[in-house]
Amino acid sequence: MFVVFGKWKVGSSLKKLLDKLSLENFIMDDQDRNDEILSKSEKIIVSPWIKQNHKLYLKYKNKIFSELNFLWDVVKNLGLSDSLEIIWVTWTNWKSTSVHIIYNLFKWIFEKLHIKTNVYLAWNFWTPLSETLYEIISWKNENKNLIILETSSFMLYNLNNFNFDYSIITNLWVDHLDWHKDLQEYFDSKFNIVDFTKNYAIMDKDNINLYKKNRTTKAKIEEFQQDFDLNKTNFLWKHNEWNWNASLKIIKKYFEKNNLKWNEEIFWEVAKNIEPLDHRIKMVKEFWWIKIYDDWICTSSQALNVALNSFNEKITLIAGGYDKWDDYTWLANELEKKVWFACLIWQTAKKFEVILKEKNIDYQIFESLREAVHYAISKAKNLWIKNILFSPWSASFDMFENVYDRCDQFLKIIDIL
Repeated sequence: MFVVFGKWKVGSSLKKLLDKLSLENFIMDDQDRNDEILSKSEKIIVSPWIKQNHKLYLKYKNKIFSELNFLWDVVKNLGLSDSLEIIWVTWTNWKSTSVHIIYNLFKWIFEKLHIKTNVYLAWNFWTPLSETLYEIISWKNENKNLIILETSSFMLYNLNNFNFDYSIITNLWVDHLDWHKDLQEYFDSKFNIVDFTKNYAIMDKDNINLYKKNRTTKAKIEEFQQDFDLNKTNFLWKHNEWNWNASLKIIKKYFEKNNLKWNEEIFWEVAKNIEPLDHRIKMVKEFWWIKIYDDWICTSSQALNVALNSFNEKITLIAGGYDKWDDYTWLANELEKKVWFACLIWQTAKKFEVILKEKNIDYQIFESLREAVHYAISKAKNLWIKNILFSPWSASFDMFENVYDRCDQFLKIIDIL
């Protein structure tokens, strides 16, 4: 008997998969925890969001399996490993854009070249890996299956049982120190993806050097550069050169490993039709001379640094949220160069306030996102500032239900302006 602990999307998908496999299971969380069932269970599969210091680990440590460790057992037991390949992507920032690009490249290039391989996309906020495996099992097909999977440090923590075919890792930065005990553990979790890669690991030079200091892998580690001609795509901003270069590198390695003929012309034909994801420094409203940019996916100082560097002139910034213990001080000089005025909300507002005071940047703290948005617009009008950027720089918890709720509230506020 199995217990799924955590009722978010991952937990619900895991239960659905267990039901499909006719395995007796229960799903619970802290609200309806049942220790009688937990003590009788064979395995407890925890959602990636369950922290390592959760009381569940203290009592049932030997029974607990992470989502990935458990799912690899499922893959092996069902005999899927021979017909299934997985490309794993983990960055501190931009990984959703990377998997979006990679998925669409494979999907449409395969279709145009008549390659009979089913392509799936599984990523943090939308489709868990267990949901994808459920689809593969349900749709019995003789074709090979390729999964493009976005992975977080939570998913990769304490990994000991998976075989990845290809992986991409770069842009490591301080993040999630509210979950990991320190930065080294965060990096170690990320690097697990390379340790368990079989074929090729695609990395930038800095992370190759960091990895090789104390880790080993059977995979061939390949370096990629930042430069990429975005003019041939629908994408803007410098950081997307990383996304596209890494995507091009991995798909070429896949073709090489599987003895498939590469077609440069079809690559660019597909590339020019891929649209950027929403909420990644995207202009969502324009009135008078003011443009409002939505970057609600930004939850770290590194992500904000990228957003600030996307603008050539000073902006009005809306930021703040739940504190993940990120280090914000290193951004002081960039904030001084790029921000005329800041509207701050929630926990991290006080941290930002210290930096803004030091750099003599004008700011104000608000109780709600609505107040912050309306004041940002009035300031932009008074100061003749062209751009307003909503880039929270923080997590969404407590003040909002989740990142989607934060996004929905922001879009509703600006929709009625």
